[in-house]
Formats: sequence, structure tokens, C-alpha cells
Amino acid sequence: MKKSVLVVAGACILAGMVAMAAGPTVTSVNTVGFQKLSIPQGLSLLSWNWNLVGGKDSTTINSVVDSTSLTAGGDILSADTMYVWDQALRGGRGDYRIYYLYVDGQWYEYLNDALPTTNTINRGDGFWLMHLGGKTNAVVAGEVPSDGTNIVNFARGLSLFGSAYTADSGLNDSHSTWAGNMGGDILSSDLILVWHPELRSGLGDYKQYYLYVDGQWYEYLNDALPTTDALPMGSGAWYQNGGPNATAVWTQTKPY
Repeated sequence: MKKSVLVVAGACILAGMVAMAAGPTVTSVNTVGFQKLSIPQGLSLLSWNWNLVGGKDSTTINSVVDSTSLTAGGDILSADTMYVWDQALRGGRGDYRIYYLYVDGQWYEYLNDALPTTNTINRGDGFWLMHLGGKTNAVVAGEVPSDGTNIVNFARGLSLFGSAYTADSGLNDSHSTWAGNMGGDILSSDLILVWHPELRSGLGDYKQYYLYVDGQWYEYLNDALPTTDALPMGSGAWYQNGGPNATAVWTQTKPY
């Protein structure tokens, strides 16, 4: 997904693209900024990688993305929709909470829509955005996370997630440690599926990786060596914990 990032620290403005290998150079705990995402018509799998300004690591659904460039409507059939994964639903197996962008520019929860939603999303959570209009840009913003380590526990089954930091996250780089179900092939190990909107002539598709017995991720059908691919900032992915471990753990350290 094409993107640009502007980081503002005090009176200083640093502008440019986030480098995949090194990430942005950020030292201030009070650094705030935004990421501009290119949103095609149709589905995009995104994630929220920021803290709320002030340090809180969650924000309301109505603060995740600037909705002014999106398509509002009178109901779920005529408006852009957001699908946010909630692992607590269906007895811990997970399911979506669905929101639509009403004509007042706020998100309402489908079937619970008397008022704009006050539900929240956590840093590192993934979500789908279905955009009905033509290709546009959408902005996500917040405070750059400064804590040194983030730990994610993936329950058995599927979990939708993203990076907990405002930088691309290499699947096999020194900032990621994975304690999951390792195996000899895609059928016997945990999987990660990362959405790439440029695949299938812009319709989007996944790149799929499996956790080999050496503890590193290999790309399915392109697996001569451990992958050097990354989970891009702003993009979402699925983790499939196939067992027997009840929980798989990703320990992510700050990459900048």
C-alpha cells in the first residue's frame, strides 16, 4: 500500500517515506504525526499503529481514520463500512463488529445504531475498510508509541492484527520473536497472511507465510530461504494458530 508519513516533534517537522528496514528516526515520547494511506475502491485490510495523543494505546472507532475523504450514506448499503475484529466474540473464537459511515460523518455500529459508536480499537488491531467510492487518500494520526516492548497473545484459531509501532515490521528481523507452533510445511505450522492491495491487478490478495522448525517465517511457494518481507505500517494481517499450543506469542520490540 502506498503511503507517506509526516512526523512532528515540537516545532520541528520531519517529512518523508518510512524506510522498510530502519523505520522512522524518532526519539521523543511526545512525537505526533500522521500516515496518509492510499485507499482503493473495495476492500483494504488496515491496522491502527498509534497511541492516542497523551499516551493511551486505544482510541474510539470515530477517531481511527479521517472520514472526510470516504463515502457517507444513510445506511449500511450506501456507506463505507468498517469491520473490526473482536476476539472476545463467539466465546473467544472472534468475529467482526461492523460500522457504517453515516451522513453526519460519524461511524455507527450496525444493528446498534441509535447513536454514533463509542466503541474503541486498540493499538496493533487490524480492521477491514470497504470503500464504495473511487480511489482516495485517508489519514490516520496519533502519537508515536515509545514503550520498548509489545506482546501479543494469539488464541487458537484466527486473529486479525497489525504492528504496534509506526514503522514496517520485518517478520524475521531482530525486533520480532515468535513463540508459536513450528512445523515442516504449511500444513503443520502456524500461518501469517498479509494483505497486499496491489496483487491481482489491484483487487488485492494475501501473501502467506508459515513458521518453520527453525523458528523463522517462510513464504508459501517461495520458500527457499526465510522471508525478508515485512508487515507494512498501516496494513493488517491474519495470524492462524493451528495448535497444539493454546496461545502463540509475538514479542515485538520498538524498531526505531
